[in-house]
Amino acid sequence: MRAFPGLLAGALLVASAGFAQTAPDDADAPSASGVSAIRKLLEAPGKVVIERVRGLDPVQLDSGTVSVSAIGAFEPGAEEQRVLGLRIDLRTGAVSGADGQHYLDVHEIEAFLKGIFLLEQVAAESPAGYESEADYLTVEGFRVGVTVRSSPRFWIEGGHEERTRTGISRDNVAKLRQRLELARTRLFTE
Repeated sequence: MRAFPGLLAGALLVASAGFAQTAPDDADAPSASGVSAIRKLLEAPGKVVIERVRGLDPVQLDSGTVSVSAIGAFEPGAEEQRVLGLRIDLRTGAVSGADGQHYLDVHEIEAFLKGIFLLEQVAAESPAGYESEADYLTVEGFRVGVTVRSSPRFWIEGGHEERTRTGISRDNVAKLRQRLELARTRLFTE
């Protein structure tokens, strides 16, 4: 079983060095409203908000692509109060553009990575003769799952106005997890 070594310690080290997120009010708290703190800031009326995006190559789906970007957002002159997170862009025949954008606040990234890792474990370890299904849902409604019948079948579901589900290969689930890990690293190193 693969461990996630030193991530919290690394985040705390970065925070103590002054590079980590400092967000206004309760932006670090998980959202029960289904809207991330980073989206709230980006869509706040009456403000100028600078969004810095560092995108990664997309991952192929059965029908479309999914890509991950590291995001930092702040008001001019208040960069020390920036909000950090990731943006997931889902592009399928039914969903694209703003409808396919899902944000992960910095506190949600680790849980999402662990969720994907556990889905990979479900696919690898499901007992013969049993059907299994498992999924992970983010605050903003992006879902990754696996259904195991005779063989594992991974899928992704997303969209706000128009929900869509499409398959993703096991290899591309691993690529998506790697992109998420790299984007998370870039939040604190670039």
